[in-house]
Amino acid sequence: MPEPIKGESLSDFVGKFMGSKESRKSFPKSKQRAAVAYSEFRNSKKKSSAKLDKQKAGEIRQRRQAGESLESLARHFEISKAMASKVGRGESWKEDDSGRR
Repeated sequence: MPEPIKGESLSDFVGKFMGSKESRKSFPKSKQRAAVAYSEFRNSKKKSSAKLDKQKAGEIRQRRQAGESLESLARHFEISKAMASKVGRGESWKEDDSGRR
């Protein structure tokens, strides 16, 4: 199934998706195929907006262990205090994880 490429416009992606052999087979009705294309494009934007990665999560853990406040970490990394707390405690973005939880 086609996926949006970084920098690709909505209309270009929808056109590519609508014409794809695989998407035509999976979604024979054009309205359904269009709805899926728009949804895929929207969701790709959400996926790429993650504010943390493994390196930042490690930095949050170190700074939290050193006594930095949740408020300060949340403000610096533009995340909620709850997320800063979870990362700091190792409940999210665990060191052995390959991605976000």
